[in-house]
Amino acid sequence: YNRIHVRRIKPRLKGISKILMNVAVRLNPILKIKRHIPKVHNLIIDFLGSLSPYLFKNIDYAFKSDWYKEIEKIAKKSDVIHVHDLPLVRTAIAIGRRYKIPVIFDLHENWPEAMIAHTKYKGLKKYLLKFVVDVYKRQECYSLKYADKIIVVVDESKKRLINKGITKNKIFVIMNSVDIPFFNKNKNHKKVARIVKKIKGKEGFIVTYTGTFGKHRGLELAIKAMPNIIKKNSNVHLLLVGDGPNKNELEKLVKELRIQKNVHFMGFVPSKYLPTFINYSDVCFVLHADTLHTRTTIPHKLFEYMALGKPVIVTNVAPLKRIVNKEKCGFVVNYDKQEIAQAIIDFTDKKLAIQLGNNGRSSAKKYSWKKISKVLIDIYKNWEKIY
Repeated sequence: YNRIHVRRIKPRLKGISKILMNVAVRLNPILKIKRHIPKVHNLIIDFLGSLSPYLFKNIDYAFKSDWYKEIEKIAKKSDVIHVHDLPLVRTAIAIGRRYKIPVIFDLHENWPEAMIAHTKYKGLKKYLLKFVVDVYKRQECYSLKYADKIIVVVDESKKRLINKGITKNKIFVIMNSVDIPFFNKNKNHKKVARIVKKIKGKEGFIVTYTGTFGKHRGLELAIKAMPNIIKKNSNVHLLLVGDGPNKNELEKLVKELRIQKNVHFMGFVPSKYLPTFINYSDVCFVLHADTLHTRTTIPHKLFEYMALGKPVIVTNVAPLKRIVNKEKCGFVVNYDKQEIAQAIIDFTDKKLAIQLGNNGRSSAKKYSWKKISKVLIDIYKNWEKIY
């Protein structure tokens, strides 16, 4: 793709490793929809690799995985290894050390805490998940120590790593961002526009979420807020564009509240359709629960909403609150259905919605990929200084 060679592999798990990975998948619902992730892990090797720095650095030599073998073939001809997220970083570091190749660890989120954020387990399941999370917490500590450079998505994440003893000169912030030309190009897809217009009608008001569903994303609260909103304005419609492990629970909740006419599940859609869903909406939201995971990450969708001039409603989580307050592009609310309902009702005042939406559109340029990518380019330009 544009002179970039993409090489896909299909790792094979066997025997007890396969059994243990099946247990891990059952423990964590998010793994069921991201099927590529379980194939990266080998719980036995991951556990042993977390026991000591010596094993962490050397266990991949002794037990070469399919991933190790494939990356090794490519790495021999490479100047830098850029590895994304926790599952593969130990393998990348092992290869980097062997062939004297610098490794850039691109840390999209607090991976161990993200595993917890997607679940609400009790009893034995909670204990088993804690064991797995503790393994990956130790893996993360060693990975941060031995990686040559680290990329994080927000300043809050950088502070977390500095508090862990990682030198700040080793950490770079490359925020999740928006590809503005792509969104402007795809904001008027006729098929999607017809769908949204039909739902909206002449007097309708559309509130939209795009992305993965999950326990910590506040979709349940948004649905619970709808009855109070409908009492004041029956023309408000909630669009949930995406899919995820708790979709069935959300659909059941909508039926229990008898608000099927006002809540619409659009399902998973290709990315080229997302700009149109957003463009024909009146307000969009990111209602993250305040967790150790959400405090140190930021979703692309926030900047996508801003780029298309949509006012946003976000919860009182550090990165979300900081950006929305700074750019004056929406409301910050507590994780509370009453506050969410009131914020949506307030935005039916179109003058206010347009004003805050325009603030977001103006400031979105600061968070565009064209600007953010310069940090990544500078890292590569100076790769000789890394190792």
